[in-house]
Amino acid sequence: MQFQAKVAVALVAIISPSLASLPLQAQGVGHYLPPRDRVVAIRVGHLFDSRSGNLLDNQVVLVRGERIAEVGPALQIPAGATVIDLGVATVLPGLIDAHVHVNTGGVTLAQRALRALANAQIDLAAGFTTVLDMDSRGTFYTVDLRDAINAGNVQGPRMQVVGQSINPRATNYYPDTSERFYEGFTENKNVNGPWLARAAVREAKLHGVDYIKIYTTQDFAGTMHMWRPDATLVDSPSLTFEEVQAIVDEAHRLGLKVACHAYGGEGMHSCINAGVDAPNHLMGLDDDGVKTLLAKKLPYVPTVDDLIALEKGDLAATNGRNSRLKMLEQAVRRAVNVPIVFVGWSLISATQPSLQVA
Repeated sequence: MQFQAKVAVALVAIISPSLASLPLQAQGVGHYLPPRDRVVAIRVGHLFDSRSGNLLDNQVVLVRGERIAEVGPALQIPAGATVIDLGVATVLPGLIDAHVHVNTGGVTLAQRALRALANAQIDLAAGFTTVLDMDSRGTFYTVDLRDAINAGNVQGPRMQVVGQSINPRATNYYPDTSERFYEGFTENKNVNGPWLARAAVREAKLHGVDYIKIYTTQDFAGTMHMWRPDATLVDSPSLTFEEVQAIVDEAHRLGLKVACHAYGGEGMHSCINAGVDAPNHLMGLDDDGVKTLLAKKLPYVPTVDDLIALEKGDLAATNGRNSRLKMLEQAVRRAVNVPIVFVGWSLISATQPSLQVA
């Protein structure tokens, strides 16, 4: 088998003490990039082949520089190669998480950046060698973090980033503590109309992002927050279809991709009908939505871990009648019987013939 994957920690395995004996470059730029001529051979008891779904025994993983060059049972180990023997350990290719937020707090920008670096390194240590950060929650320091990792200045997974989203999620209304009139726009994110939406995409591109992130559903309407009295989601739409369509078209024209936060209703349909590259959540996915995903060959990024954490509060708010996790299960059941690619999660059996897990 030939693998062409970068190695930051490209295999999830027991970290051998032998790694500590590898020579390191002097500190500075590229400190964490291995020399191109370094050859490392890793002996493993078992290796999961994600392409075939099989567990292979007694494999050798040959790494040249920062890339896995070959994997096989009887590879010729070049003279001078560093050999790491993991014994009977089982290894697998690096995992990919298609929806993370590496910033989880901090008051100053420096605190936020340091927290983001720490969380990125936690992801790497857990075996995730590629992550897609879905909103920095302000500024574009995640672009700098991505570039620092790519340059080998710090350790971390390969990253694709959206920087900051170009419109607010609006989880709830918030008080106005200033004495002002309508002289600007909320959070200075002015995407009111297709042409201003295009301008926002162009600005984001200049900051070096990989993705544009938008929110097309909001969690409140008036005093109703998240749930209506009948235990259905509020799902208030934000951007119009024309604005979403303009964002997607402009991003694709400029070589960028678009990720969308959407729960259901009009906002969800605007998102998938416009052809965003990464539709996220989609708890309200209906039969028409499934048909659109198929017709446009769009993936489905249903996040699960956050909904597990929100389950208790959702059930309390709806008197046990509904939750976002329950809705997601129903949405997945609609989509699982058709050839839709599910991205970035593993809570459904990949053995079902019609299900593809990317």
